[in-house]
Amino acid sequence: MLQYKKKYALQGFHTDSISCLSVSPDINRFASGGLDGRLFVWSLESGSLLYNLESHKAIYCSVWSQRDPNCILVGCQDGLLMTVVIQETEIQTSRFRAHTAHIECLSLAQNGVDLATGAHNEVTLWHKKLSPSSERVMWKQGSKIPLPPHLDGLEDTKDVIAVSIHWHEQPRHIRDNVCDGTLLVSYLWHGTICWDLTSLTMVWRIPALNCLSAALSPDHCWLAMFRLPHEFQIYNIKSDFRAQKMQAPLETGVQQLPVVFGHDGLALIGGSATGRVRVWDTTSGDRLQVLVHDDCHVQALACFYDEMQDNFVIITGTSQGEDSQVCLWETGPRKKKDHALTRLARNFHIFLTLPELVGLAVMVNVVIACSVLYKYLL
Repeated sequence: MLQYKKKYALQGFHTDSISCLSVSPDINRFASGGLDGRLFVWSLESGSLLYNLESHKAIYCSVWSQRDPNCILVGCQDGLLMTVVIQETEIQTSRFRAHTAHIECLSLAQNGVDLATGAHNEVTLWHKKLSPSSERVMWKQGSKIPLPPHLDGLEDTKDVIAVSIHWHEQPRHIRDNVCDGTLLVSYLWHGTICWDLTSLTMVWRIPALNCLSAALSPDHCWLAMFRLPHEFQIYNIKSDFRAQKMQAPLETGVQQLPVVFGHDGLALIGGSATGRVRVWDTTSGDRLQVLVHDDCHVQALACFYDEMQDNFVIITGTSQGEDSQVCLWETGPRKKKDHALTRLARNFHIFLTLPELVGLAVMVNVVIACSVLYKYLL
């Protein structure tokens, strides 16, 4: 079975909690942002520092453009949205106040030009523009997502707080400043809503309350959540939203712990308030491994697969004040047997809906009947 081992730990750079991690599309670099307002860009292979940036505002979230290996978007304190462009010898930044509240979450579409930002009760769409007088990136404001409809059984006094945003159906084009596609917004108290971006109406909702963070699987079929008091769950958004619960002991304290999918959706990785980052099998909910840190909060995660090196990688960021550190964990190249088993698991890693199960049963019965008939005719 694949096991992660720590490759290196980077300490003495961040002076406050590490809040976000993002990986470049060419998987040569990664960025770490913290509440100290610092953004560091690292070599993924060696862990050496390549660039650093001081924003003077606490950094809460970041995303690396999958279309541009030199562009990072950063959400900061007081609603500041920062575009970071890495050049040969320096970092160029452009920034503006996108919201009045802290930007807690953001999501960039695969086209690299459509952006969604979340700050408290506001979720806003933006479209990328280039300044005609310079190469600086500008963002033109588009639609604002409406406040979520009332949820039965929920007190009206509960604040609307967006905690996670994901593009579900990628935008196809921009028309009169209207963005097509659908957007998933997870709220602390109001469940997760799939919004149609053309009509700005609700398509469906998962009425799961107490959500502090969420992650969308690579195939866009599964949504993982970290929910209070301390539960990591997976929801099937193709069928009836039934949940699979990950096996994890209760950790004390209310912490916003991250959750991410790994291994092409076959694994789930969850943050920890006690330094014990868990890797689960998403099919069974069983724990596969624990990545042990010091007794500290791990509130930033990133993971990816390096196809060239046949290597699975998890990056973790801790919250230890001046002792905060970034750790990189990897499995190393797989043996042929492990590779074959992983490919087999990926091919059959499907939670079937009832109609699919019925169809599969019918197919099996037909095959059996044909086999019996063939033997009889012989």
